[in-house]
Amino acid sequence: MHHIVTLFLYVFSHITNLANVGIVVSLVHDFTDIPVGVVKAMSETIYKNATAAVFIALMVQWFLYRMVLFPYIIYTSTFLMTPDVPTPIIFTFFKYFMITLASLHYFWFVLFINMVTNFAKKGKADDIQSADTTKKTK
Repeated sequence: MHHIVTLFLYVFSHITNLANVGIVVSLVHDFTDIPVGVVKAMSETIYKNATAAVFIALMVQWFLYRMVLFPYIIYTSTFLMTPDVPTPIIFTFFKYFMITLASLHYFWFVLFINMVTNFAKKGKADDIQSADTTKKTK
């Protein structure tokens, strides 16, 4: 779902000449996508403590950029300032999709907290998404 929302924000920000929307989405996501890739790569290695440290850094970065900065930018740029747009209905869609994307960020952060809790209890990190898929297919 986040791919659809993000793609909508990128494409329609370009089409409607609201590039600032696409830039904000891209900037906020690019900063946190780097540690996501590093954690995914390191999880396949024997360096579990280093992976845990990078994962904690990812959580801090995720919290700052996607849970504090992104909603703040959404609030200030869409609810406090009214941009000059030719059709206000388009901007309403931008608001909806940006709030949806922010909601997904909060949902994923809860999943991260669950992963850390499981790691602290079991000493081993499980992929929550894969575990849910396996249960459904059995």
